[in-house]
Formats: sequence, structure tokens, C-alpha cells
Amino acid sequence: MDAEAQKAGEKRVKDCLIDPLVGLGLLRPAGMKVDQFDAMREELARKLAYMTAANLAALAEQITSRPQGKGSDRWPAGPLVLQWGIAIQAPPDDASPLLRAIFAHATGQEAIAAGYAPELLVWAKKNRSFPKSFMVSTIRKDADNAMRRAAELERIERDGEALSAEETAWLERRRAATEKCRKIGALSLETAHED
Repeated sequence: MDAEAQKAGEKRVKDCLIDPLVGLGLLRPAGMKVDQFDAMREELARKLAYMTAANLAALAEQITSRPQGKGSDRWPAGPLVLQWGIAIQAPPDDASPLLRAIFAHATGQEAIAAGYAPELLVWAKKNRSFPKSFMVSTIRKDADNAMRRAAELERIERDGEALSAEETAWLERRRAATEKCRKIGALSLETAHED
């Protein structure tokens, strides 16, 4: 998400989620200072900027149906709002700071270079955590057949032989997934240079 889209998304979150909930009178979570509450709402706007207006309205409805506190009149904690938001509309891969960090890190760069980046991406999206070295080994081992198949199909292509339509489609999907991982990692590096 570029800076302009991010800014528009943050305004959408404010207009479709934050302002309506404030207008309903939801109070800050108990024990949270005003500046912390303001920071929480800013962070929610930043992290939920990818969501559509309709899905933000759905999230607002979910929040109002589950208010927190003794009087049922308080905002849920920020992490809970984010979890609910992800359940309604998962962020695109390029909007996920976690995926950006994984593919900018040596772990992701190694996966791209070695050919198991598509499997690492699937695992990271499912588990939403940074993989430890044992898990990376498992992911790589599980990707062996796909990596061998890709290498064989690429060898056939280099030798000038024709691939079947199914083989070509499979190889193109795999290449596209690897390129997607490369771009996700590059976004993290671009963001670091902007700061």
C-alpha cells in the first residue's frame, strides 16, 4: 500500500469505525490514559487502513455488540479489535508488517533464493508468527517435492522442450508466488528508507 492509499485508508477507518463508535459514546478502556487511547485509535487506523468501508462498518457493529467494561460502555483493547478486523477482512500480503519482516529478513531471503518461498508464505499467513529455525527446516523439507518439480520443469524449458498446459500453469503460479514474496520483502526495505 503506497502512502496515498494508506492515508485514504486511515481516513476511511476514522470515518467508518472510530468516529461512529465515539459518537455512540464508547469510552476508552478502563485504566487507559487519554493519550494512550488516542495512540490506540491512531494505531488502529494505521493497521486497519486496508479494510473496505463495508467491512469497517461490520467491525463497528461487532464492537458495539460486544462492548467491554462493567457498564458495557467501553472500547475493547486494540489487539482484540485488530483480531476481529483480520477475521472480517484479512490484510493483503503487502499490508502485513509481519510478512514484510519475514521476507526482508535472512529467513525470507533464503527461502526466495532456495525456492521454498511460496510454502513459507502459506505457513506465515496461516500461523501469523515469525518462524523459528526448526519450523523453517520443516517448511523447506515439506517443499522438497515442489522445488524438485519446479527445477525439473525449468530444465525442460531450458532444453527447449514444450511443457504441457498444466505444467506451464503450475510453474507460472509458483514463479508468481515467489515474485510476490520478493516484492513483500522489498516493501519492508522501502519503508525503512522512507523513515
